[in-house]
Amino acid sequence: MYSLFYKSQTNPLPFIDEITQEEEVTRILQLIYAHPFNQQLFSGTLSKNSFGSYLQDDFYYLHHYALMLQQLSQRLHSYNLLKLSEQLNYMGTGIIEEEQAMHQHYIQFYVEQKPSKAIVQYVEFLQNQVHEQPLYVALCSILPCFWIYYQLGQQAMKIIQNNNVYQSWIDTYTGNSFVQATLDLVDNVNNLAATASAHLRKEMKVAFMKAATHELNFFDAIIEQNFNMHLKSDELLTISASPLI
Repeated sequence: MYSLFYKSQTNPLPFIDEITQEEEVTRILQLIYAHPFNQQLFSGTLSKNSFGSYLQDDFYYLHHYALMLQQLSQRLHSYNLLKLSEQLNYMGTGIIEEEQAMHQHYIQFYVEQKPSKAIVQYVEFLQNQVHEQPLYVALCSILPCFWIYYQLGQQAMKIIQNNNVYQSWIDTYTGNSFVQATLDLVDNVNNLAATASAHLRKEMKVAFMKAATHELNFFDAIIEQNFNMHLKSDELLTISASPLI
């Protein structure tokens, strides 16, 4: 099974390639790329309600994710991995702040709702990984968020339609700062993995796969939630259109 995802030919990423060639990880990544949410986002046909629900959940997620990046940065600092510690601190402030600023650009799309079960479970999973799991495993847990959106950005550049209302949002994940931060993180994980035992590398792969599964569940929840909203709207229309007896 070949990967639909972009791979650099000039700068191979050994451990990330090893992870993404795992059959189950490949399947999850392909489902994410082909997901109706992302395909509709790229074509500009995604409904405002779907995007608004996504924004609301993403805002909740980014708030917690930024905190976890900073907490992981502190763990790295205590292990004297200072360069990587600084990188995660930057990602938890500068990069996340750029994404949160883009939320303001699309604030008119917001849908007031409680965080979905899928995004709450994802945050809880990451919190456990960051606080309870070995450092290398925790790093592989936070990697899919950046890696998947980097890959989606590479795909979007190939097929995005002109005058896409979501162009500015997509540009966030194709911008130089986001791309470079992602590739730097991947390089660091590759280097750390090269020093890890076979058992630890296996745990790192499992952590990546579980986080990627949560990413997929997040997209599924948005589509399912808005499908149910449409059903309820149709039911209300049917009731209002029913003749009075």
